[in-house]
Amino acid sequence: MVDTASAPNSVTSSPHRAGNRRPQTALAAAGGSAPGGQPRKRVYIVDDHRFFVAGLSSLINHAPDLEVCGSSQDGLRVASAVRRLRPDLVLMDVKLRRTDGITIARTLRRLVGNVPILFISSLADARVRQQAHRLGALGFLEKTQAPALLLAGIRGALGK
Repeated sequence: MVDTASAPNSVTSSPHRAGNRRPQTALAAAGGSAPGGQPRKRVYIVDDHRFFVAGLSSLINHAPDLEVCGSSQDGLRVASAVRRLRPDLVLMDVKLRRTDGITIARTLRRLVGNVPILFISSLADARVRQQAHRLGALGFLEKTQAPALLLAGIRGALGK
């Protein structure tokens, strides 16, 4: 969810913001259930690149079994948003403008508990991957992967 009129540390949680609308389908009309009547898995995105968030949100929202429930550009409001929205997965960028995903993940663990976190980054730093693993992250995706592989990674993390 991208709110282009918001402040840099904003949290966007409405699935109906401009630019993030899912096409009206039988699925949407049926209340957002995945095939087989299962509810769609909800993903919360933490990334400071609005264009990437918009593209990733579109990719996720067009998947029949997934939806983006909100996003944030930095860590200032992530814990309260995650507590309020209760996503099935937090998709967390490693490198952010004001802080980093590892620090935000530590804060989430302390304030919210065992939140499912999947890291995503354009960096292939082994040290960062080790830190993420020690925090109990479900995995690590590279932003440069093909869209189908990103979706597969998200689904794989949700299946753990």
